[in-house]
Amino acid sequence: MLRTVVLLHFTSTAAYCTSAQAQRLLERHAACGYTAQRRHLEYAKLADHFGTARRRARELRLPVQGRAPQTVNPWTDVDTLIDALREPCG
Repeated sequence: MLRTVVLLHFTSTAAYCTSAQAQRLLERHAACGYTAQRRHLEYAKLADHFGTARRRARELRLPVQGRAPQTVNPWTDVDTLIDALREPCG
């Protein structure tokens, strides 16, 4: 799942893909610093793409209304988590 979430920062990903396929796609976007050998993300390089990744994550959920999330692949709602974490406490 992590690879797909990171991939959304760089490209739309709406088709099923295995972990290995997602790894290869992510390595094409090496700007974030993640490779199979170096499993580390450079957050600063992802931060500028947050809005795009957020929009793409929401788009993944659009065609699945009425279906259980676990039946859809790829699926993420990490954008809702990030939104909640970024919301000021009050």
